[in-house]
This record gives sequence, C-alpha cells and structure tokens, in this order.
Amino acid sequence: MAAVLIVEDEDVLLDMVAALIEDIGHRPLLATNGREGLAVLQAEPEPPLLIISDVMMPLMNGIAFAKAVKADPRYQHVPIVLMSAAGHASPEGLSEHFVPKPFELEELEQLINQYADGTISRGAH
Repeated sequence: MAAVLIVEDEDVLLDMVAALIEDIGHRPLLATNGREGLAVLQAEPEPPLLIISDVMMPLMNGIAFAKAVKADPRYQHVPIVLMSAAGHASPEGLSEHFVPKPFELEELEQLINQYADGTISRGAH
C-alpha cells in the first residue's frame, strides 16, 4: 500500500483528505506544517507515492517545504501537489501540480489516481 503525505494545518481538511486517501487504497501520512512533514518523510522507510501540501502554514510554509523536499535526492522524484486559497501557482519546478482551494474531493481523488497509475508522470504540469 503506497503512502501519500498530506501537509495541512487545517484539521478538518487534513482529516477529509486522509479519509479520501484511505478510501482509495493508500496509506495517509499526516503533518500539520512543513517541519512536521520533513520529520514524517525522514521516519518513513520508503518515499511516498505523492505529497499534497498546503502553501500557507505556520513554522514552515508549503513553498519552503517543497524546496527542502526537492533539495533532498531521496525525495526529489516524489511529485508534489501544492494547494492554496490564495490561488497562485507555485514557483516553477517546486510542484508538479497546483490545486486552488476550495476544491472538490473528487478532483483530488482523480489527481491522486492519475499519479498512482502513472497517467501523470513526474514533471507533468
């Protein structure tokens, strides 16, 4: 069962996305900010299938988190989906996908499934 890391400081959204990931057969890894996200990555024996991260969070925001992930050779191949209510895409090369908030869970489910089955490959936007 592939893991999907969710980094989100809003508890309700974190729980909803975690439930969705479980429903479609993956194992959710949870963090509430970028620092926690990096710690969760380090604790896992295998890199996750996908990372879904909010942009605006305390302690370490999603942009700084994505930069740290992409700078680590163990994780630079892991696709990152950034999401934000601010509605701007991330700086080039930091994420493979951007999802504006609010979003439909079905939209996120489709995206996760496309990464899982290889329909979207690394580096696709």
